Amino acid sequence: MYNLNSTRGDDIISEERGLQDIKNLFVEIRFHAWQKDESALKSTLHMIEKKRAMANNFENALQRDIFIYCFDSLKTSIEEQRYEFAGDFADAVHNLPEVFCHKWILKNYWKLYIMPLREKHGNHFFDDFRNIFKMETLNYAE
Repeated sequence: MYNLNSTRGDDIISEERGLQDIKNLFVEIRFHAWQKDESALKSTLHMIEKKRAMANNFENALQRDIFIYCFDSLKTSIEEQRYEFAGDFADAVHNLPEVFCHKWILKNYWKLYIMPLREKHGNHFFDDFRNIFKMETLNYAE
């Protein structure tokens, strides 16, 4: 079970910038995959590793685990040259950073982005996080 309470007193603006950087990487991967630009996709592997290392330091376990899952899935798909999947996966997760900025209702995000990915590529994606997405919102302590 994840503790969704944020206990950090860090600068929220800095965290939101980090999340925006993650979103930008997901959008870049989606674009390159849909353009079938193999060279550009392979060039994102370094940034995936860099952002994964950043995510590994997130204090919030849910945030950390979801983004590590995303980065690992994208890295593997690019290395295995499954570019269509990489594009579809990046499309499904590109707005995920906004979930942690409270700009999405989790149930709606699941229905709009994750379910189509699961229907196209397999129902096992995001199984470990399925119950989280059934919630209306993430309830962080003030």
